Amino acid sequence: TNKGGTTRSQLSSLTGGSFLLENNLDLTYHLVAQTYFDSQDSRTDYVPEPFARDGFIHCTDGADEMARTANRYYQSNAAPHYYLYIDKAKVRAPIRYDAAPRIYPHIYGALNREAIIAVRPAKRKADGTFLPPEAFKESSIIALRLYRDFRLLWTGQLLSQIGTQMQMVAINWHIYNLTHSPVMLGLTGLMRIVPIIVFSLFGGVVADAHDRRRLMLITQTLMLIFAAMLGLATNAGIISAYIIYAMAAMTAATGAFDGPARQALAPNLVDKKHLTNAMSLNNINMQVASIMGPMLAGFVIAWLGVGAVYWINALSFLAVIAALLLMRTPTQKNLGVAKVNLDSLTEGIKFVFSTKIITATMLLDFIATFFSSASALLPIFAQDILHVGPEGLGILYGAESVGAVIAGIAIARKGNVKRQGAVLLAAIASYGLATALYGASQLFALSFFFLALLGASDTVSTILRNTIRQLATPDHLRGRMTSVNMIFFQGGPQLGNLEAGVVAAMFGAPFSVISGGVATVMAVGLVAWLAPQLRNYIGQ
Repeated sequence: TNKGGTTRSQLSSLTGGSFLLENNLDLTYHLVAQTYFDSQDSRTDYVPEPFARDGFIHCTDGADEMARTANRYYQSNAAPHYYLYIDKAKVRAPIRYDAAPRIYPHIYGALNREAIIAVRPAKRKADGTFLPPEAFKESSIIALRLYRDFRLLWTGQLLSQIGTQMQMVAINWHIYNLTHSPVMLGLTGLMRIVPIIVFSLFGGVVADAHDRRRLMLITQTLMLIFAAMLGLATNAGIISAYIIYAMAAMTAATGAFDGPARQALAPNLVDKKHLTNAMSLNNINMQVASIMGPMLAGFVIAWLGVGAVYWINALSFLAVIAALLLMRTPTQKNLGVAKVNLDSLTEGIKFVFSTKIITATMLLDFIATFFSSASALLPIFAQDILHVGPEGLGILYGAESVGAVIAGIAIARKGNVKRQGAVLLAAIASYGLATALYGASQLFALSFFFLALLGASDTVSTILRNTIRQLATPDHLRGRMTSVNMIFFQGGPQLGNLEAGVVAAMFGAPFSVISGGVATVMAVGLVAWLAPQLRNYIGQ
């Protein structure tokens, strides 16, 4: 800590990540003595006179020219220096250039700190000459670092999703222990999917017509109440399968309103150039929760009982509620344009099915989850084909999440993906291929690898599908678009599990999985041929 501020903390935050210097970013470089930089208050702008006298060396466009300028003036000065990367578009003071070759901009006034986008040590060769400033890539968590409200919502959602995943495991465990019936256990999935299909379209209309943040405050509060009622009924000893079904159905119905509002909210919180990064972080959020939630649920059930899981989930909703209350960003533009009526509903449906690139991504979503439902038959593969028992089954269940987390981190580090349409098609084709190879494998290690590849491919396609759809949809229609997609997204896996089971019963589990993977690859080729808009889509 230095006088009046935390310059070293600021320097650490600026240098701890990396930055993508985009083609349209108007940069100038500065060379500043480290002693001067460290002596400054991190909250204070650079004022011209002492900056020029004590610390400011030169202001130069071009990394190579910056190094040449530094060598002309300060090669003999062995003291450490920093390169400052300045976004000229963010400089508040006037900027003027010398005469040709116009590479030495002069800032007439104070240099405001927010214009500094990166700080890095100025490296030298053995002879003392300065090396040019290095190129930077964008931080893999740039959306979290730049956007306070997105950071609040993301953190709240992580805690809440962990609680939700814990409750899903608890409900399945509770139902089976109460009924000892596989049929009753299977009904839990039906209780979750039917309300979503019934209410999601209406939920999308409401998400577009009303303030999405306020809508989420209502839905999150209701889901908190439903979880607390499960905990209360369990602790009171009056719990039954039908009470659990009722609470699960009511939670799913509420989620049909919460989902469109939540997914449509993200584009309002980040700049569109960082939307892919935000979608990647949201996917990582979901995958981390899907790993941690079931694991924690098992320990909590063993130590504290199933009722404690319901109470923990109820408390987890407070994290999202607090985030929503602390947010400052307006949740959507053109609020009030959409109305809650049949015309608004049909407007959303017409938009989705008249926008070929959106229809194509939803169709691909459904096809992939319908044909390539490898996870539905995992118990058969673990027991009868790989002979690895329940321990191996648990590892195989985690394989997709391992691949998904790795791919999510890679996409987040990559930032904006070029040729998004082609990459999306390749990712779904890879998903189908990995499914087919997993179905043909008889080695545990290979099966784990192909499932991880399947999870990675699915994550890449999910991130790009969501990004493409959000960018292609006007803000006032995003809730309704998301609600239509929920039917494809939720319906595909449920019908796919049924299809996989029927085919497996008739021809065997390996044939079911292999044929599903091959069908997915063929369907991707057909969609790519029929939808050139998607195939040629490069992103925004």
